[in-house]
Amino acid sequence: MKKIRIFLLLISCFLIIYSPRLDAEETTAKEYYTRGEFFFDKEDYETAIKAFTKAIKVDPKHQLSYRTRGFSHFKLGKDPAKRAELDIAIEDIKKSIELDPKDCLARFYLGRTYHEKDDIENALKYYNEATEIDPEYPWAYINRSHIYNNAGDLKKALKEINMAIKVYPYIEMAYYDRGFYYFREGEFEKSIADQNKALILNDKYIDALMMRGKSYAALNKHTKAIEDFTKVIEIDKDYSEAYFCRGNSYLQTGKKDFAQEDYAKAKTTKADPNKAYGNDKAHYNSGVVFMENGEYEKGIECFNKAIEINKEYANAYASRGFCYLCLNENDKSFEDSNKAIELDPKESIAYLNRGIAYGRKKEIDKEISDYLKSAEINPRQFTAYHNLGNTYRNWGKNDKSIEYYTKAIETEPEDNDDYYKRLLTDSYYERGIVYEFMGKMDLAIADYTKAIELNPNKPDFYDKRSQLYMTKKETDKAKADRSKARELRKKSK
Repeated sequence: MKKIRIFLLLISCFLIIYSPRLDAEETTAKEYYTRGEFFFDKEDYETAIKAFTKAIKVDPKHQLSYRTRGFSHFKLGKDPAKRAELDIAIEDIKKSIELDPKDCLARFYLGRTYHEKDDIENALKYYNEATEIDPEYPWAYINRSHIYNNAGDLKKALKEINMAIKVYPYIEMAYYDRGFYYFREGEFEKSIADQNKALILNDKYIDALMMRGKSYAALNKHTKAIEDFTKVIEIDKDYSEAYFCRGNSYLQTGKKDFAQEDYAKAKTTKADPNKAYGNDKAHYNSGVVFMENGEYEKGIECFNKAIEINKEYANAYASRGFCYLCLNENDKSFEDSNKAIELDPKESIAYLNRGIAYGRKKEIDKEISDYLKSAEINPRQFTAYHNLGNTYRNWGKNDKSIEYYTKAIETEPEDNDDYYKRLLTDSYYERGIVYEFMGKMDLAIADYTKAIELNPNKPDFYDKRSQLYMTKKETDKAKADRSKARELRKKSK
């Protein structure tokens, strides 16, 4: 016990001797500066400022104290409640430059401070001066790339970030940034390659994991995307965006229950407000899952919540309008479709929904106009073409009907899902009916055959083809089709 007391006494003496103190009269400017750096590194910026101020009092020309005191004020000024600190930071850093005009770091700090104030002109000026003094200082290139990226000039952003990597290839953020720029340009493989490099330098770099996951998702490699989003959640269980993105990937792989679980977590994860991501989007995507399952009332509940959070969420109004349409609440569907179009005149689905509602009211001209507008906004909107085919068929305009069924068939969808396959099958079948009505038997048979290939379990398809085979005196084929239709009807009972 005595040995322990002696040991603790020695430790206490060591701390007394070596702990930073601010009240020793004989302390030099260099010592005050060293103590200021100690507190700066511990992010105790107010205490650091006091130490740097004492250093300056001892030596009014102590350049490093002005520079780092200025950067301490910058750190405090990042707090929205303390923005005035940024102006104090500028004064101090400018004084440090006056004392040492060749200080690259001071120029960079000054650029960062102006950058924080959104004074882009001055930020660029001082970042440029930093690289003129030291052409191998990477952070000036990195921050300059951020400015160009935010201005939408990806070419310049990439040039700057490439320079940063060239002069110092060991900063994970530089690889992350370049990968992000590639992602924005749709070069997802390049984005993944850069995030891999960032993760070699820091395997727990959440931003790189998120960006790599998003890149995999953009390439429809959802299994890999899920792995990355899961790693993010393992590092930070309160990361809302990771749940949201993983939910999207689960949805794309048909795991709707897992998707709903993740959307629920994205909606409720609020441990850090800065990470509370996409609550409106999470509610929206949950609604889409319910909508696709035919649970329209539950879908509406989710879209309501999305709209409560974001009253300008055009997609949510459009999707809620579709749910109302499916529940035969046409007036509410009209209201939502009109609101979606008001918020976003390029909302293709809203025009499609409103066109269906006009069709139910027998306002054919308005119906057609909305379908055409939907297809004009989104040329891959095959549902609009299919619906135009139906409308013209019902109106007796067979040539126009054939034209739009054909467009529906030839249109490559955004999502090659079950809904598309069902509508593609219907387009062949309905076009076959029109061809049959026009007396074009061979074309009709070809379309019925294509419909059967896409869905071999519909007895009506075989019945229609059987009738045409009988007309053509192809008795064996007709009998085979009738037999198949009977077989399928027995199975369905």
